[in-house]
Amino acid sequence: EGKKPTPANRVVKKEAEKRISDKAKMIIILAAAISVVLIALLSAFYISPQIRYNKAHKLATLGDYDKAIAIFDDLGKFKNSAELADSFTYEKFLNLTGVSDLYMTNSTDTPWFKITADGALSFVENKYEGDYTGFRIPHVVDGIVVRQLEKSIFLNRSELTEIVIPDTVEIINEQAFVNCTSLESVTFGKKLTTIMPRAFVNCSSLKSVVIPNSVTTLGQRAFNNCTSLERVELGKGIREIEAYTFSNCTALREIVISSPISYIGEYALSDCNALEKIICRFDETELSDPAVSAENIPYESAEIIFE
Repeated sequence: EGKKPTPANRVVKKEAEKRISDKAKMIIILAAAISVVLIALLSAFYISPQIRYNKAHKLATLGDYDKAIAIFDDLGKFKNSAELADSFTYEKFLNLTGVSDLYMTNSTDTPWFKITADGALSFVENKYEGDYTGFRIPHVVDGIVVRQLEKSIFLNRSELTEIVIPDTVEIINEQAFVNCTSLESVTFGKKLTTIMPRAFVNCSSLKSVVIPNSVTTLGQRAFNNCTSLERVELGKGIREIEAYTFSNCTALREIVISSPISYIGEYALSDCNALEKIICRFDETELSDPAVSAENIPYESAEIIFE
């Protein structure tokens, strides 16, 4: 009522104002701290991963697949990183191998396939429980391109009826398909250079073979005792027929050669008594008499035809 506040009242009022001011400060400080935490969490769980995600996308478009895949793998469950890691892995090997129908797998999903660091593929038969209808050899296992079929990989696999050698394979090693007695068809890949000795011995159901131009080495006894083999076509890379290569191919009637043959080894065509024609796919002027070793009478009696 017009009276001035007493000193005690003024102290109480100031203390109340101070408490309100301190409380406001605490609220502001707490809000700021929460904001900092939220920003940190947002940065850790979205902003930073999003920046890395975008970077990985850019790297992939520039063809730097390894770095892009590593980032996507590290991002784990962020958005669709796992799917993109798989997708760009596939794209990487598409570009690397030039194979359009790429078959990639890993030894966890298909424990019957094993591969070395240099790309030699093995088959673990006691871990395979499927049948061999439409059986496929992969192009890539555990992120390694299949470049060789290991020695004896399908030895005694009498269940195999046909096989396609992947376009990534450069070497078929020794005895790879020995005693595959039901094997009727083999398709060789585009990059194959070497068929090692005894690779297809005793493939007694095999009827026709076309060796691509990329092959330069056809080892001794490669098709020895393929008793149903009727026709063989040798690509331009084959200039020599090694010893016993087609020995005892008793049904063999026709051999096509794409380049002049300079050497026929011992017994290379022994017991090929059904051989009728040697078809040459080059100019007659290029033909020269090859050095023919012992026991190749069927070659000497066959008709030479130029196409």
